[in-house]
Amino acid sequence: MWITTAPLRYRSARLGVTILVPAEFITDLASVPRLPLVWLATGGRGPRSDVIHDWAYQWGTWTREGGASLPVPRRLADAIFHESLLADPISGAGRLRAWEMWVGVRVGGRGIWADGTNRWRWCRCCSACS
Repeated sequence: MWITTAPLRYRSARLGVTILVPAEFITDLASVPRLPLVWLATGGRGPRSDVIHDWAYQWGTWTREGGASLPVPRRLADAIFHESLLADPISGAGRLRAWEMWVGVRVGGRGIWADGTNRWRWCRCCSACS
């Protein structure tokens, strides 16, 4: 597990807003299977994108800079994940890797949204989660 030590801001070209993830948010970053070839291909890439995506998967919303809430359907969370991988110059994900990681969240992310709550109920990492 990882924890953000400062707020993370991402300006989405698609949304036209700045998304804010607060400090002290606990994340597992990319939940990449630990199969050797999969890990070598995608592991450790796009940590900032992972945080933005994890926040959306946990809460089903993003906080816009300024405090307004933005509801996030799963398809949008995955699309912004892909956008942010391509936009971040140090993500380590080029077009092919970003597409592979997007496919991974589309296929692997179904389970957490299946019950309609799309939240990790155990999380109490920060004031936003408590």
